[in-house]
Amino acid sequence: MRQIVKVLGIGGSAHDYAAALTVDGKIACAVEEERLARVKHSFGLLKTGRLGLATGYCLDAAGISLNDIDLLVTNSAMFGQEHFTRDRRYEVISHHLAHAASAFYPSGFDDAAILVVDALGSECPTGPETTSWAVGEGNQVRILEQVTGKRLGDGYDSFVTNSLGYYYTLATILCGFALFDEGKTMGLAPYSSGPPLDEVFRAIELLPDGRFQITEAAADLMDAAARRYVGAAADKGDQFRREARVAMSAQAALEKVLLHCARHAVRLTGKRRLCLAGGTALNSVANGRILREAGIEALFVQPAANDAGTALGAALYGEYGLGNARRGPREVESCRMSNAYTGRTYPAAEIARAIAEAGLTGVTTENPARAAARAVAEGRIVGWFCGGSEYGPRALGHRSILADPRRADMKDILNARVKHREAFRPFAPSVLLGEQGRFFVNDCPSPFMLLVCDVREEARALLPAITHVDGTARVQTVPDDDNEPYSRLLKELGALTGVPVVLNTSFNDKGEPIVETPQDAIRTFLKTGMDVLVMEDFVVSRGGW
Repeated sequence: MRQIVKVLGIGGSAHDYAAALTVDGKIACAVEEERLARVKHSFGLLKTGRLGLATGYCLDAAGISLNDIDLLVTNSAMFGQEHFTRDRRYEVISHHLAHAASAFYPSGFDDAAILVVDALGSECPTGPETTSWAVGEGNQVRILEQVTGKRLGDGYDSFVTNSLGYYYTLATILCGFALFDEGKTMGLAPYSSGPPLDEVFRAIELLPDGRFQITEAAADLMDAAARRYVGAAADKGDQFRREARVAMSAQAALEKVLLHCARHAVRLTGKRRLCLAGGTALNSVANGRILREAGIEALFVQPAANDAGTALGAALYGEYGLGNARRGPREVESCRMSNAYTGRTYPAAEIARAIAEAGLTGVTTENPARAAARAVAEGRIVGWFCGGSEYGPRALGHRSILADPRRADMKDILNARVKHREAFRPFAPSVLLGEQGRFFVNDCPSPFMLLVCDVREEARALLPAITHVDGTARVQTVPDDDNEPYSRLLKELGALTGVPVVLNTSFNDKGEPIVETPQDAIRTFLKTGMDVLVMEDFVVSRGGW
């Protein structure tokens, strides 16, 4: 039996700092800095000490200290590396290699093609990496080919040529949104039926062998044309329609290019299983098309596909790529991410203390899943806090706000009382695995809410609160597991209503990260219009219980 190895991965770039700990090749803990610092897209290295709050969280969760770490691995796009400790083994890998490792090692595949697409990564001799094709085989991940770009300007006003991430960010800004609001662009796109704006759609030129080109001139033309087009709006309604057309044009172009890249990954590697990472892999509409149209048998998307996921990739690459640890069938399965619940759990005493310190009264229940399901079925909005938090930007049933998807007015109620989001943005459903075919055109697992599919025609009137304007939904499938409270909740809801589907949105208010601690959950509960808060076996309710 080999000696247990503890590897600490540090991830991010100039944003989305995170830490991950692996022990003997298994994921022990992973968390994003923003959950702890309570600032979205946080980079806490310079403000909170040499290795940030996330590192301390992972070490505390495992009951070890930094001195117990055998290897620290980070990526070369990290800002502030001069603050890392040098008194132990310390390795730096490329940003896209960390992304690729984060997708392959937890995939459950013994070999696969890998596609990494983001704004930019590490500096190469020809410029920053923007797209990478890689292959994973056994315990090794190798970058095979890359697209690089040219950096223009500095800071948040910069642009990188040949970058799909920067292209989509530019489109997001042209739609009137802010940096990191690319999900809004994806949600707005279906509100336009086209045709696409020529300058936006054709800003990307497809090249042979999976390549593409986005020049500075194309970006400038796209910027000027879209601003002129949106600026000609007659009124607010017309402006919305025009911005939606920009979003639709950019989304259509992105899907076209990602399919081009994915098909090249299959041809290049000869593999029929594909792993995706990089911030662009959070585009769940494009992911759905890749699964259906890229000629692959299986798809794995890292749930923390953004820069935070490079922390986990760095740790796992330290174990397998640098440490050359064996990765046979048992290791492949033990490292597989069947869920994204990598955060620590909070004991009952800590939750009870948080409730009391907030001046609230909580009652305990032997069946919190049934209590929450009953509240949802009654039309109440439920804050659901259970188990370890999710890694990545999606709430997947451990830090979620839950509501009845059957109510046509629930989307508006949620936005008015809790989420305060734009009305065009859809809410997503969770459904028991094996039951999704009743409601959705989807016959495969989707545990991370990163695949969009059609809602069946006959189910759209039944599930209006989670059906987008184009008849689609971003579905999470939840395995039927009596040891998992969220699974039990869906079964209880199915027993009550005949529909084992719940509206699941992230446990946060607009502009804040998803909650991490019981105290975070209570603060968000108190400042919003949620009706019920369920934390493990404790229930706090407005208006009686």
